Amino acid sequence: MGTEIYDSVVSKLALVTPMFAQFIMREALKKHGGDPQDISPVKMKRIIAEEVLPRLRKYVKNVDSLESLGGGEIIFSKTRELVFLNPAVRLLAGIGKAAPLQDPRGGALIDRLGLREALDILFKPDAGVFVREVALENPKARLNIIGGPIRDGGNNIEGAIFFLQDVTLRRALEEDVERYEKALEERAQALQRAYEELKETQAKLVQSSKMASLGTLAGGVAHEINNPLTGVLSNAQIMRALLEKKGGAAPEELIPILQDIEDSAKRCTSITRALLDFSHPSKGRKQDVSLNETSLKVMDLIGHELRLQNIHIREDFAQDLPQVLADPQLIQQVILNLLTNARWAIRKKSGDKGGEISLRTKHDPARKEVVLTVSDDGIGIPPENLAKILEPFFTTKDIGEGTGLGLSLDYSIVRQHGGTIEIESPPGQGATFRVRLPSSPNPAS
Repeated sequence: MGTEIYDSVVSKLALVTPMFAQFIMREALKKHGGDPQDISPVKMKRIIAEEVLPRLRKYVKNVDSLESLGGGEIIFSKTRELVFLNPAVRLLAGIGKAAPLQDPRGGALIDRLGLREALDILFKPDAGVFVREVALENPKARLNIIGGPIRDGGNNIEGAIFFLQDVTLRRALEEDVERYEKALEERAQALQRAYEELKETQAKLVQSSKMASLGTLAGGVAHEINNPLTGVLSNAQIMRALLEKKGGAAPEELIPILQDIEDSAKRCTSITRALLDFSHPSKGRKQDVSLNETSLKVMDLIGHELRLQNIHIREDFAQDLPQVLADPQLIQQVILNLLTNARWAIRKKSGDKGGEISLRTKHDPARKEVVLTVSDDGIGIPPENLAKILEPFFTTKDIGEGTGLGLSLDYSIVRQHGGTIEIESPPGQGATFRVRLPSSPNPAS
């Protein structure tokens, strides 16, 4: 009697949820005899309205949240009977279209997907959402499985639904990303080690260059110290003679002699302190440094040597010059290298006739920089060499006169301090090296 209504409803529901629609109808009819022909149309409508449709709406509500993800869908009844799976499940699980599930409870599928524990969890009264990722063999696949209970209007569990999503490609991409990240991290560590080794090598080169410079300056420094020491010795002999003469020496005779001795001793102390300060290895720590004071320390070392070679130094230091945040030993090395190159260029051009070196400092407030300029009237730099002059091992000096590392070290040191080196060499007018360093941000500067 209610057969027509039953068939009509099932056919309409089948458009939405084929197997599960029939399952809901069968479950509802079992409570009322099981045969649609024995149920009146009125009663059939009431069963559909009160029992079938509410469960279907509940099912659709549960499924809607998963539908947008796309993928496989599996449904079990409250007796754990497999009542529905869409074609995507067979494809994702590697079962094949025609392959049987072996038993109505879906044992083969449950074992392949590892759902037995999930079903135990989802049929508990307080069940929530079940999420797990499984790895399959033959074919290889990674599936994300999301499951949840199907409840009726009274919140009773009527079944369980599982949603399968293929995450094989996503996981492969994630693993590739992890491998690339690990490779990048290893590369970064290797670069860091190489950087540290490079810094250590540079420090050794700087120290080696210092020692070579000291060897070159040794004669001049010895003369510079010998002169005041000779004065001390002469004044000491004069004092002794005055004290030994009959009646001794008057205080006014000794005071100027003692003053000369003190001045000579201070000069020796200044030279020795500059020598020791220069010879110390760099500690790699930056501090506020005055380019004026640093230039004077270098001049204490090289000034006498330049004067012996008839090279005049013209100093022009800016007043109230801001300090720079720098490693003092490294900045001394830069200034000494520039002065040494200027001396070589002058001697290459004029020999013992000498020449002039200009050592200047100034503040460039527009660029927030302190500028140190070393100019000479020496042989100059050919235009074709200007772009290469700061490259390592490039040199125009004869064998034994240089290694080609001095200016490249200067360039590296200046860059480490955030600065630049500018070079000018108009034909026939010598060369100018301009070192620009950022002024210190410290207010005390």
